[in-house]
Amino acid sequence: MIAHIRLVDAGFMAELDDGCRIECADLLDLARELHTAGVTVDSVICGDWRKGDSVLMAGQQIALRVELRRLADDEQQAVRARCEALGLSFAHVQRLAVATDHEEPQALLWVLGLDFATLAPLNPRRWLWMAAQTASVSNREILTPEALLAILTTGAVPAAFVPHVGHLLDEAPIQLVVMAVEQAAQQSDMPINAIWCNVERIAGMWSRRQTLWI
Repeated sequence: MIAHIRLVDAGFMAELDDGCRIECADLLDLARELHTAGVTVDSVICGDWRKGDSVLMAGQQIALRVELRRLADDEQQAVRARCEALGLSFAHVQRLAVATDHEEPQALLWVLGLDFATLAPLNPRRWLWMAAQTASVSNREILTPEALLAILTTGAVPAAFVPHVGHLLDEAPIQLVVMAVEQAAQQSDMPINAIWCNVERIAGMWSRRQTLWI
């Protein structure tokens, strides 16, 4: 994503190559908005005086690039730490993010359950309950959070819940599955890697997109 930056009366304006415009009075606020939009330090063009642009001063250009680098470094550290906590490789998380939305720059953070602004894990929610509710859509029998916890921790799927598990792995938001696995590990005191092994085995039998979970 290329961003052309120039001075305007209100402060700073960025024009992205997808047609979007970002205007901020503060340069650091602009850096945060650009980072959220997926703009990297190498994708910033700070005006062209030959085209009549109001060009950023040298100090402003340096400040913008330094802040973009800092934001990128912070995000990389948060992503690495979160991948380790979730028992997922970075390559696997990348596949999950692409499956979620390959054009969304924050898809990686979303899959990992990281707050876009603070890079901290999302506050605890009833992830297992939400996953069980989602899995029960269009199914006569209701999958309870307790039953889903048992499935994730044992890898055994009762015949009555095979459609539920397939629906969860094939149709539910990927973040929901990831967060439900994390919560299952927390509630059962099982290593999260062991639960992912169960998910892989279950997906191999009952999911249409089994390669996504391997």
